[in-house]
Amino acid sequence: PSNIGLVTGSAHNFSFPVWHMQKPRAMQVSVTNFTGVGQVIGNAIGAAVAWKHPVVAVDGDGSALQNIQELDTLGRLGVKLLYFIVNDEAYGAEYHKLRAKGLDGNLSAVPTPDFGALARVFGCRGRQARTLDEVAAGIDEFMAGEGPMVLDVRISRNVISIPYRRVHYGQDV
Repeated sequence: PSNIGLVTGSAHNFSFPVWHMQKPRAMQVSVTNFTGVGQVIGNAIGAAVAWKHPVVAVDGDGSALQNIQELDTLGRLGVKLLYFIVNDEAYGAEYHKLRAKGLDGNLSAVPTPDFGALARVFGCRGRQARTLDEVAAGIDEFMAGEGPMVLDVRISRNVISIPYRRVHYGQDV
């Protein structure tokens, strides 16, 4: 819903979806300073505390691992924040850049924990999703409940976004 705040980072392809948003948002933050990963969760917690409305933070798994200890802060504060982790078990942007140059993309693969289970250890709600139905159920659970939740959304790293196909592979799609 348009009344939900949105925080995105520079991980993987998260700048691109923001360009295509159809709904105006009362609060939207794009965390792209330093063009580095690991900045979303801290900024999202700050935004949720200041704004006092529900917030969704979209991040990648590699980025989430950079500051995973902030789940403790999230659990203690109890703000209504959905930490939506798009998890391809790799630094996805680097994976595609390496492959586009004929190098081994698996050099950027990083096995990740079950972020949903980890969230529960830190006092948040959490679950893993592997299908669109499971993603929808996770979002419904977040909206119906109180406090923070982590949704660990498992995706394939072999699916290349249209912008990455154009930028890294020279494909006009």
